[in-house]
Amino acid sequence: MDTVGCDPKWLKANAPAAKALTQSYFDAIAMINSDKEKSYEIMGAAVKQSGEQFGKSAAFLKWSDKEANQKFFANDLLPFMKESAAILKEAGVIRSIPENYGVMYDASFIK
Repeated sequence: MDTVGCDPKWLKANAPAAKALTQSYFDAIAMINSDKEKSYEIMGAAVKQSGEQFGKSAAFLKWSDKEANQKFFANDLLPFMKESAAILKEAGVIRSIPENYGVMYDASFIK
């Protein structure tokens, strides 16, 4: 799954732009679902690949629409974050486990 991440300060200061960015992301996902070939041509051009090359490199991606994102944020994000934090701490990437995961994301833009 791929999703968009933004600085919380930016989100707060630019809520209309954040809402537009979120909607644009979901519009792009809808286009991928309705016209993969054209979508892959557009995205491939951004990374200097043909549509076919991009399609092969994206074959293992799961493009999640608004509904899938809503379900993920409601049900799966917190367990994922907790599991990831434990792995990152064990690997020495982070020094401590976060006390409050809720401050690390804002799901209001996908509602």
